[in-house]
Amino acid sequence: HPHFWQQGYAYEAAAALTHYAMEECGIERLVSMIMVGNTASIRIAEKNGFTLEKRIQQHNKDALIYKKGD
Repeated sequence: HPHFWQQGYAYEAAAALTHYAMEECGIERLVSMIMVGNTASIRIAEKNGFTLEKRIQQHNKDALIYKKGD
């Protein structure tokens, strides 16, 4: 819902989940698939330390794979 956009909620949720997965659960590598053009999600991934790994085709649409860890 647009009322909740640009309030930082998605960033906070992604940061909390990333921390929990890597620090509490010991997961060494996380990936995020983001559709090309979704600049808000790309910003959130990058702000959380994810880096672009590759570009793929998913269901005939371009997507980006972002990763954190090895």
